[in-house]
Order: sequence, then C-alpha cells, then structure tokens
Amino acid sequence: MRIERIHIKGLFGMFEHDIRLNKEERITVIYGMNGIGKTMIFRILDSLFKRNLFKLSKYPFASAHIYVENNQTIEVSNSGSLNIRLLQDEKVIDNHLLFSNMKDEISRKAFREIERRFPVKRIDEERYMDYRTKDVFELAELLEKYAHEIPTKLAKQLTLEDGNGKIANLLNELNTHFIETQRLIQFSNDGNLNRRLSKRIQASMFDEDEPRIEKMDTVEYYSQELSNLIADKHREYAKLSESFELSLGKRLMDKTVNTYSSREELKQESKQLDEKRENLKTVGLFDDDKDELFIIPDDVNELTLAILSVNVQDMKSKLRIFDDIYYKLSLFLDIINKRRFSYKAVSIHPDKGFIFENINNKKLKVTELSSGEQHELILMYELLFKVPEDSLVLIDEPEISLHVAWQKKFLNDLREIIAIRKFDVMVSTHSPSIINGEWDLAIGLDKEKEEYV
Repeated sequence: MRIERIHIKGLFGMFEHDIRLNKEERITVIYGMNGIGKTMIFRILDSLFKRNLFKLSKYPFASAHIYVENNQTIEVSNSGSLNIRLLQDEKVIDNHLLFSNMKDEISRKAFREIERRFPVKRIDEERYMDYRTKDVFELAELLEKYAHEIPTKLAKQLTLEDGNGKIANLLNELNTHFIETQRLIQFSNDGNLNRRLSKRIQASMFDEDEPRIEKMDTVEYYSQELSNLIADKHREYAKLSESFELSLGKRLMDKTVNTYSSREELKQESKQLDEKRENLKTVGLFDDDKDELFIIPDDVNELTLAILSVNVQDMKSKLRIFDDIYYKLSLFLDIINKRRFSYKAVSIHPDKGFIFENINNKKLKVTELSSGEQHELILMYELLFKVPEDSLVLIDEPEISLHVAWQKKFLNDLREIIAIRKFDVMVSTHSPSIINGEWDLAIGLDKEKEEYV
C-alpha cells in the first residue's frame, strides 16, 4: 500500500501544500523558504502514521488529506477536537474523534507520569525544565520528547491501537520512518544495549529500580546495533548447521537430497562457496577464525561424494542467511569509503561493529570523525538497516554538515538504496545542491524556484 498524494492546510491560512508523490522514481523533494511548513508536514505525517494522536493534535494545522492507493483517503481535521476519518471512494467507512477536553485531561496525566519518571519540573503555568540540561519546554514539547516512555495504559488513550477500526489497520500498513535533523545523539532506555557501549553519558537521576534513559553518540549506538544484527545472523547460521548435522544420515538414507554426478561438479560448487565466504569476509560478516573450507580429495568413493555433496548444498543454504545483510553492507561501505570519506575509512568487525582508521591505518575514535562524516554515516545506516520495506521515508535536511560535493551525490546514492530496499522517500531541503538539477523530482512549496536555481 503506497501513498499517492498529500494535501495539508495550516491554521489561519499559514500554509497550504499539495504534494503529489513521484511513484515512478520513488523520490520526491520538497523545497521552500524557512517557515513554509516543510518540517511541520513531516511531523504531522510521522505522528499520524505512528498513531500518536496527542502529538498530532498539538501541531498547528487545520486539515490533512492523505490519498492512498485503491481510492482510499485519510482525512484529518484539527479544529478544537481531532477528527480522523477514512474514506473509500469518497464515502466515510470509519471515524475516530479525540475531544479537546479529553486531550487536556490526558496531557495532565501524561505529564504527571513523566514528572515522576524523569528529571523535569514545572517552572510556571506553561513551561517545564529538564534540570539535567536546563532546557525549557512547553508541555506539548515535553510530552513529545518523552512520549516513547509513557506507560502503555496511558499511551493507549493517546494512540490508535492495532485492531481499533479500519483507520488503525490502514495506518499499520502505511509505515513511515522520520529521519530528523538532530541525528548525532541517540536517547535509549535499552539498558542491555547501553551497558555494552564503551562510552555513554548517564542521563538519568533515578533510583536503581527506576527506568533509565541514556544519551549517547548515535554512531556508537549504531555500531553496537550492527554487531548485534551480525550476531543474530550467526546464531541463525549455527542453529541451521546443527539441524543439518543431526539430519544428515536420515536425509542420505531417505534420499531427500540430490548428490552431484561428478567430482568436477563438486569442486566447482565448492569453489563458488569459497568465493562467497571471501565476499562475506570483506564486509565483516566472517573473520579468519570462522572459516569452513571444503577439501575435495582426488579419489572420492560414491559414499564420500554423496556426503560432500550434501555438505555443499547445506553450506549454500546456510550462507544464504547472510545475503540480505551482505548486500546492505556492501553498498554501505561502497558509499562511505569510495564516495565520501577521503582521509578515513570504516570497516566492519562481527563483534565490534564499526572500526574507523585514518590513511595511516591508525584506529580512530567516533569523536575523531567530523560532524559531516557522522551525519552521512548515520543517514546511510538508517536508510539501509532501519527503514522497513514499503515505507514512506521522511528525510529532513540531508544536507546538514555535508560538503557540496557530497550533497550532489545524494539522490544517486538514494536511488541505489531504494533499488534494494523498496521504499518511497520524501526529502525536505534548503539546498539546490541536493536537487542537483533534477527539478522533475522537486516540488517548490513557495513557488519560488528561481531562488534555488
């Protein structure tokens, strides 16, 4: 299920934008002056598709229409109360209403829960302070910041849960992934993951039995996350290996597997497997200590040939486990090392995640990467590893901290990623270098294209 068109009106005529997505290229770029509503569009869409009604109701827009395939339309009005309707061929087939007085009551309950769990305090009628950072938030901003930490029971009042009508079911099919401008810092309450990180800043001031939220460099967070992904694949590999070993005799006796007719065929298949293992090693999925080579003797009797043949077929099945992550890592390393980094390089280690080195092969810390290098690495990692297929990806200002030469390569890199990941992308930008002359993909929200050319 794909989105075809988006129409959003701001309050008091602040803005009105009609965006028809480029379905063929799967890339749509929106551009315009500051304050025209680019980021607001993304926040509205992200809140709607994540079914966070409280966040959605707090944004200053009057209405939004999301036109989907099969003549379906999600219609949202936000005047006092939040009303969401689903239309099929212009006929209403589902409706959800969140009254304004309910929003206020829920917000009070949510804040009390956040105040209990997190280091914030009220400083006046409308504002609150995070006393770790001294940052000041309005209530809506505070609830947005900590929305993912609100208890499930309370969150159900603020969201459309699965099975809660046709609207929720459709929104569940229309995944979005919002890549915001703040990308370098990650907040997490995953204690198991955080304990494995070599560096982290405790952002919690609770008792030991209270949930903790921690702040860390996103590059470091993703490095450990990637190591965990690789470890999961190896566990799957080991499990399948054990299954094949236990069933080898039975499969041979039952003749449920094919055997090769000649030693030459077996050697050719074995050679191809060795080449594939070498490819997996080049992207960091295997190391030298985990090699499983086939040695084919010159004289092979019929039984040995059958056993080796089954082992080769089993190995092909086991190595297929790594196909998806291999293609992603190959493109990731190609973009970062061959098209971006000039004096540094990143490699992958199965246990350590990202390994950074300079041109003299000296190991580097994450903090020794430039802001632009971190932004690019994070952006490419998210697109390749974190976005679900068939999603609408919202990328806000990909040009942040990037050299103009890197910006000009962005859309072509995006095409390569889309080819293996199969998602649609909306890009919001201030930079003509991101568009790089491809105005057929671009929609000007303020109709001032000449300002960008």
